Amino acid sequence: MCSSEVIVKTTKKSMLIAVVIICLTPLSQATDNEIYMASLDWPPYTGEDLPNQGHVIKHAKKVFSAMGYTLKVDFFPWARAVKMGLDPKSKYLGYLPEYFDQSLTEKCAFSDSIGFSPLGFAQRKDNPIEWQNLNDIAQLKSVGVVRGYVNSPGLDARIASGNINADEAVSDAENIKKLSRMRVPIIVIDEQVFEYWLSHDEELMAVKDSVEMHPNLLDKKSLYLCFKKNEEGLAFKDIFNAGLNKQGMKRFMQESFR
Repeated sequence: MCSSEVIVKTTKKSMLIAVVIICLTPLSQATDNEIYMASLDWPPYTGEDLPNQGHVIKHAKKVFSAMGYTLKVDFFPWARAVKMGLDPKSKYLGYLPEYFDQSLTEKCAFSDSIGFSPLGFAQRKDNPIEWQNLNDIAQLKSVGVVRGYVNSPGLDARIASGNINADEAVSDAENIKKLSRMRVPIIVIDEQVFEYWLSHDEELMAVKDSVEMHPNLLDKKSLYLCFKKNEEGLAFKDIFNAGLNKQGMKRFMQESFR
């Protein structure tokens, strides 16, 4: 609610300006109640050409709408989405979706969870991989990953130390293509993303019978919105979390992703 305290010796015009400024603070980006976040094409979760821009964005928009805001999402390649979302000078409050990682907490104010991501390995059917722990993965010549993605803490730590050799791709679809061409023995990928590309990409549809998800999942990751760690970002993180809890939406959304 706006403050009604105004210095007596001001003109009516300056009083109006003061009230408007107070009303908008700290939500300076929420022009006409429109707010902006960055994302990537990561179907079926997010995507510019997907129905409702994917089910993560669909739910995020519903949450903000319940709190009186209209979420607008712009799409970029992943590394640029992160950069644009966190740029202090950009119009974006942050980006979505993101896995939680301790290394990101200096830059990201994480929302409450908005869903889940079954993260695992995909392999060729004619070259199945036996693995029970990351020591087994370390014996492989390489593991296909997407540049800039957070995976699991254990896997990322081993990649950073050189214990596991990462072969980077620019996207999940490109990673699957590399797997199908036997350039890597295994790739890290979300199970739903893997299934989506095999049924929607013409080139990958032709090789879908040669690749598969390994039955052992690497992790079941929670999905979050990453807000800038400034006054406005923190304010909208709280607004979003309040929206999740409003009328039991948090429970509904979590169950819808199980």
